[in-house]
Amino acid sequence: MPANIEIKAYATDFSHQLQLAGQLCGTQAEQFTQVDTYFQTEQGRLKLREFEDGSSELIQYHRADSTAAAPSNYVRVTVDDPVAMKTALTAALGVRGVVRKSRTLQLQGQSRLHFDQVESLGEFIEIEVVLPAGQSHAEGVVVSDRLMRELQIAPEQLISSSYIDLLEAANR
Repeated sequence: MPANIEIKAYATDFSHQLQLAGQLCGTQAEQFTQVDTYFQTEQGRLKLREFEDGSSELIQYHRADSTAAAPSNYVRVTVDDPVAMKTALTAALGVRGVVRKSRTLQLQGQSRLHFDQVESLGEFIEIEVVLPAGQSHAEGVVVSDRLMRELQIAPEQLISSSYIDLLEAANR
């Protein structure tokens, strides 16, 4: 199962931190919107991610709720018919909630830097250090820690839960 080391943080100065990422990466950022429909599950999280170009993927993942850089094990499957998939999963599992976001993606080596503007929640930064076969979690954490420093993400900005958890808490 593929894995990455992941952190999520509140952005303190979204545009400045995005500018830092651009300088660090030296490449043009990719911008797109995503709609993630989360389904009820007993283990991990399951979401259908739909992109503005009509493509979609089903993502199942396990990540401990922790502010520390933590491993996330995941399975991603391309979905050719998102309407039928959403109908089937809704009938079988029920919908937990929907997260809508505008994402700016920067790539830096083995890492994906996500700058997210999440509807009803605000601005966030995610770092995903994709672990190739043979790389330890500890090595991925070193990369994540370096990127946090370079993007000026302080430990108190880190978030332990996913966007769907934050959205549920905000709606209570």
